[in-house]
Amino acid sequence: MSANPIIQMAIINILFLIVGMFLDLGPAVVILAPIVTPVMVQLDFDPLHFAMVMLVNVNIGNATPPMGMTLMVASQIGEVPYEKGMREVLPFLFALLVALILVSHIPEITLWVSRILALSWR
Repeated sequence: MSANPIIQMAIINILFLIVGMFLDLGPAVVILAPIVTPVMVQLDFDPLHFAMVMLVNVNIGNATPPMGMTLMVASQIGEVPYEKGMREVLPFLFALLVALILVSHIPEITLWVSRILALSWR
């Protein structure tokens, strides 16, 4: 990959966003987590942080076309045509991508709860 952790995380984000566009959350995690997690741990990423980044990526991918399973279900529930739902979800996808960038590159966002709980158990 690369020696730069920012580039490593960007590659992983792109990979999991693409996977999330075509696979549901369960199969994507079952297939890719055992392969990619040891590599990311070896590259000094926290496993909990990586798991959160992976789940956020796949969830965002599930809401985006071409497959967009979450978007399909939401349009069926709201009785809205899929094409109209795609247009309406774009601002939310932009906000989710900004949140993904923050979660990916600032591990403290995902790890603060576990750190607080770890301190209280001692």
